[in-house]
Amino acid sequence: RMIPEVNKGDLIWAEHFVRYIFSGQFVANKKVLDIACGSGFGTAYLAGKKAKHVVGIDISEEAIDYAKEKYSLKNVKFLVGDCEDIPLPDNSIDIVVSFETLEHVSNYEKFIQELKRVSRPGALLILSTPNEKVFPKGNPFHLKEFNYGELNTLLKKYYRNNKFLFENNWFSSAVLSKEGVLAEDLKNPQSNIDLIKLASSDPTNSLYFVVLASDSEIPKEVNQKVGLFSPSVDFTTKLAGALQEKEVLDGRISDLERIAKERESELKSIYSSRTWKLADSLRGIKRNLKKLIKPDNEE
Repeated sequence: RMIPEVNKGDLIWAEHFVRYIFSGQFVANKKVLDIACGSGFGTAYLAGKKAKHVVGIDISEEAIDYAKEKYSLKNVKFLVGDCEDIPLPDNSIDIVVSFETLEHVSNYEKFIQELKRVSRPGALLILSTPNEKVFPKGNPFHLKEFNYGELNTLLKKYYRNNKFLFENNWFSSAVLSKEGVLAEDLKNPQSNIDLIKLASSDPTNSLYFVVLASDSEIPKEVNQKVGLFSPSVDFTTKLAGALQEKEVLDGRISDLERIAKERESELKSIYSSRTWKLADSLRGIKRNLKKLIKPDNEE
C-alpha cells in the first residue's frame, strides 16, 4: 500500500497521486466511491476537489483505521468492505474510482457488476490497471492482468462507452525557478509550467491503462495530467552516474564494433587476394600429398 508519509518522493507515490490528480477534474458536486482506497490519501484529495461526498472502502481494517485517523473530513466516510460485495445501496454513486484493484480480484466479473450496482444510471467509472503486455512479471498478488483487447472487451460488456488513456513513467528534464523546484502543493499545482513531450511511443506499450467508462457519453474535455516529482538527491546522483557510465560503455562498444568491422574488411581483402588463393591451393596440394604418401607402419 502507498502511504505518502513513507513513500513520498518514490516512483510509486507519483504513480498513485497522478491518477487522483487526473480524477479530480470530474468529481465536483458528485458522490464518489474510492474502492480499495488503501491509506485514504486519494479519498481525501478527491474530497478536497469539491466532491459532494466521498466514500473510501478497503478490505483491510488496519488501512481503514489509518485512513480515519489521518484523513477524516466532513465530506469523507471510510468503510471496511469487500469489492465483490460493496457495502453501499444500489444507484447511490455518481463517480467510481478504482485504481490498481481489478488485477487483485479473483472474480473480476462480479467486481464490475458490483460497481454497476452501486452506480447511478450514467455514472462514470475511472479505472486503472497494469498492462499485462509490459508490466513486470511475477507479482504474487496479481491474480489476473489484462492486455488492451481483454480490458476493452470486459468493459464493453458492462458499459456502452469507454475512453482509454495511458499512464507511463518518463525521465524528464525540467527548467524551473527556485519556487517551482520547491513547490509541492497538490491542490494548487504550478500553472505556468509548459510541458513539451519530446518523443512519442506506442500507447499499448504503456505501463498502465486508465479508462473512463460510462453508459452516458464520456466527457469530451479531458485534461491530461502530468505529475512532476523529484526523487531523492542520492537517487538522482546515482542515476546521473549510471547514465555517464552507460555513455562511456556505449562509446567503447561503438569502438569495438568499428574495429571488428575493420578486421572483417581486412580478412575479406586477404581471402580475395592472389597470394591467399595461391597459398590456399598449395595447402590443398599438401593435404593431398599426405594422403598419397603413407608412413611405412600404415601399410
